[in-house]
Amino acid sequence: MPPKKTKKTAGAAKKGKKVTGTVVNTDTKVQKGVSVKDGAVKKAVSELIKWKESQKPEKPQLFDDDEASLYMQLTSVKFFSKKQVLKPTAVAVPHPVHDLENEFKVCVFVKDGQIDAETLEKIEQENIPHLAKIISASELKGAYKSYEARRKLQKEYDLFLSDESLITALPKLLGKIFYSTSKLPLPIRLKIKENVFSVTTLANQVSKTIHSVHYVPPMGVNLTINLGSVRQPLDNIVDNVQALTQHFEKQPLKTIQLKLLESPGLPIYIAEHIFSEQDIGEEEKPAKDETPEVRLTKFEKGLVELALDEDQARSIVGRKEKKVKKLKRGKENQNGGDSKRRK
Repeated sequence: MPPKKTKKTAGAAKKGKKVTGTVVNTDTKVQKGVSVKDGAVKKAVSELIKWKESQKPEKPQLFDDDEASLYMQLTSVKFFSKKQVLKPTAVAVPHPVHDLENEFKVCVFVKDGQIDAETLEKIEQENIPHLAKIISASELKGAYKSYEARRKLQKEYDLFLSDESLITALPKLLGKIFYSTSKLPLPIRLKIKENVFSVTTLANQVSKTIHSVHYVPPMGVNLTINLGSVRQPLDNIVDNVQALTQHFEKQPLKTIQLKLLESPGLPIYIAEHIFSEQDIGEEEKPAKDETPEVRLTKFEKGLVELALDEDQARSIVGRKEKKVKKLKRGKENQNGGDSKRRK
């Protein structure tokens, strides 16, 4: 029998972009679909901008670096990942979260010997949009070994990519200057069949990464995703939020919030129901050492019913409890004697 659509869900489709659309199994108190209204997103972004403008600026600019970033916070009933994950997940979004109108520069790290002079010339002729620099592992060990050189490199480029075969060695080659900021190198695949480097693949990977957002699934219920500048067109932010919400349609989300780096979070979605009947554990069973339930015989039950007052009834049941406890102690003593004989 197909799941029934509730009136509330049907109404939500008229007001905003519906992501998954239905609330199923409402009798089990869990909401499977997530629907975020466009108006809620626009209102939250507007209020966050007002909040930021109300703060006392410490610098001439209204926003600076990460302070201008808008974040999407998701809280789930279940962990986003059951095991530790190091490789980021890419989610394609309708609008780039990066400011591509100004000079946006991408730097790519490659393994030693992966690109020769002839291949490098082909890359330059291809004129890949936004690709500004290619650096080998040996260069990172030499020219960019000092802290000052790494700091300058980190400031000079907006996005860092790396061949996936080199990604695990980068923390040691780049140091904390990269991994304490939002410019973590993202892994890309630069080789096609037969382990051959492809210029076309490089161009496609750069374009795909620019038009995606990335996150590392945590072993927890809280996840934060950078949506780019809060000064983007509102419609772009709405479209990207809807795309991300659809990406997490199978995740049992409790809340979705938007926030700036230091601002409070503003909810744009709150689940009506959080837990299902399956999530509620069974009642705890009594411990083995607890006193067994007192069971009266038909004759004893009859005596209780015929008792003239409560004291008489308690007396009958009390005698039964004493018998049960006595039998229990005798059984324990017998078990103890058996264990000693075995030794």
